[in-house]
Amino acid sequence: MQKLANIRGFWPYLFAIFLNVFIEFGHKIVIQNTIFKAFHGEQQILLMALINGLILLPFILLLSPTGFISDRYPKNRVMVVSAWCSVALSLAIAFCYYQGLFWQAFVIAFLLAVQSAFYSPAKYGYIKPLFGRENLAQANALVQSVSIIAVLASMLIFASLFESFYQPESLTPEQILQSMAPLAWLLVCNALFELWMAYRLPNVQKAPYKETFDWKKYRTAGYFKRNVAIFTSQPIIHLSIIGLAMFWSITQLLLASFPAYAKENLSITSALVIQAVIITSGLGMVIGSWIAGRYSKNHIETGLVPLGAIGFAMTLWFLPFMESAFAQTVCFFLVGMMGGLFIIPLNALIQFHAKKNEMGRVLGLSNWVQGICMVMVILVTAGFAYYGIDSAILFTFTAIFALVGSLYTIYKFPQSLARIVLNWSIARRYKVSIQGMQHVPEQGGVLLLGNHVSWIDWAVLQIACPRTVRFAMDEKVFARWYLGWFFKLLGCIPVNMLNITPQSLLDIAKVLDQGEVVALFPEGTMSRNGHLGEFKKDFETVCSHTQCDIVIVPFYMRGLWGSKFSHSSTNLKEVRRRALFRDLVIAFGQEMTKESNAEQVKRCVFDLSVKSWKTHANELQSLGCAWIDTVKRLGSQRAVTDSTGKKLSANVH
Repeated sequence: MQKLANIRGFWPYLFAIFLNVFIEFGHKIVIQNTIFKAFHGEQQILLMALINGLILLPFILLLSPTGFISDRYPKNRVMVVSAWCSVALSLAIAFCYYQGLFWQAFVIAFLLAVQSAFYSPAKYGYIKPLFGRENLAQANALVQSVSIIAVLASMLIFASLFESFYQPESLTPEQILQSMAPLAWLLVCNALFELWMAYRLPNVQKAPYKETFDWKKYRTAGYFKRNVAIFTSQPIIHLSIIGLAMFWSITQLLLASFPAYAKENLSITSALVIQAVIITSGLGMVIGSWIAGRYSKNHIETGLVPLGAIGFAMTLWFLPFMESAFAQTVCFFLVGMMGGLFIIPLNALIQFHAKKNEMGRVLGLSNWVQGICMVMVILVTAGFAYYGIDSAILFTFTAIFALVGSLYTIYKFPQSLARIVLNWSIARRYKVSIQGMQHVPEQGGVLLLGNHVSWIDWAVLQIACPRTVRFAMDEKVFARWYLGWFFKLLGCIPVNMLNITPQSLLDIAKVLDQGEVVALFPEGTMSRNGHLGEFKKDFETVCSHTQCDIVIVPFYMRGLWGSKFSHSSTNLKEVRRRALFRDLVIAFGQEMTKESNAEQVKRCVFDLSVKSWKTHANELQSLGCAWIDTVKRLGSQRAVTDSTGKKLSANVH
């Protein structure tokens, strides 16, 4: 957080995001609460579904223009224009409130959604150039948390003020809206503040996309076909988009159906109480996003995706069985927390893998898919209401849908589930630091080459790399029944390490040509002294067999020498074993051409070892602070003995 806060534009960006969401949801809350008070039964549910559908419609209809504008113009300029639109719309809202124009205010909610449809790709597309690829997960967690806090603040403030200004004698929606007129000035003031913040955003887009918008191509669905081609050509992007669509669709269903469910099954009639229960899901999402950001420092922790999906499905399953407002609140909190774990890595993966000149279109496509799925969910909700089916059955149906989705996630991301277990095991003894993640290309074949000092180098490298890494592994290890299935799950490539055949090298080259990431240890064996050994030339043969323009990325791992997984001496292992935590550094170097030879790669890895140590040393605590932190971890154990022989621990004050 401190590192991100030092980036120019950090605070204006967060304030602009907060205020934009606050304004949109503030007006939406007023309209929804007016519907809740003035309408009842099926009519209430249908109008709730209609307002939510209108808010989603711009994300569906404006797929091509929103993505194009985000790519064509600097994203900070798009956010400035959007802020001006917020000012104009908030003034129109004030007019409607004072005149009691309910249906016109209803339509303005749609216009705010149009503004948001253009704002969203620019907002999320701004993250990568502003914060850098190495901070994508942390920045996404921060942006998601700020957005959710804005939603929660908007819900809490406007729901509370709505109840305060509401007059029981107001029977029609027009009368209710007129009593809410003072709330409009809160929207206007926030819109003006957002505009000021938007003008303070730095321009971080060096080369805007120069293509002009072709309306004929838009009318004939040419842009749509191109966007779909991007969607289908990048498996990690379309899988991430599908995952996000599943989550937000289910969330939309809960928001649309819970008020009626609470009134029918829990006898809750206060709009404030209902909003408070829903707010807990947002608080849970903030906590989940914070956890995801914490576990994804300097990298993208994809292992959280299956973990969050499973937890999300399980908590949804228990939701219909909770018979009190408190139990429902706990379930909503857990749903949100698991959702935060799920969506943060997916958002980061989309932004990492999207090309620079396609970021807006990819994010617009993500909004489009989410919009389509959410509209389908709203139609399902309306259908259940029309036929008078109990909302509890709808919740059960949702839980089954989420469970199927979580199983599909595990099926498509098997490496991620293994990765979270590996990360948890390593994090118990090691403080992992990743350097140079920005040097790993988003797309295309990549050959990772570096040092080999322990049996778990493959696991550490997989944790550090934002893309799935395939390893060449000794076929003897691969053939063992109790290990083979696990390494097959991780996508390892079996190779005879003692006698590498030309066919094995050709198989590795084919994997690289398919645009995947392959890791090799050019030394051929684990180090016996902790230093770099001779780099063999097998990887040169692999590169010569590749047909595509792949790149080599050198890496260096520091901190595993002396562990029980290395060939170090027994005495050194014993010394290292006593340490509560050890620093583990994984550093990636700049790209090299595939024509690079073994000597050149070894030199780069050696230089990287020196550079990584200097970078790591500059980030270390002072000796005094490190000693205090270590003593705190000892708890009641002896920490120091004074001159009198008295033994003191960290718990002695």
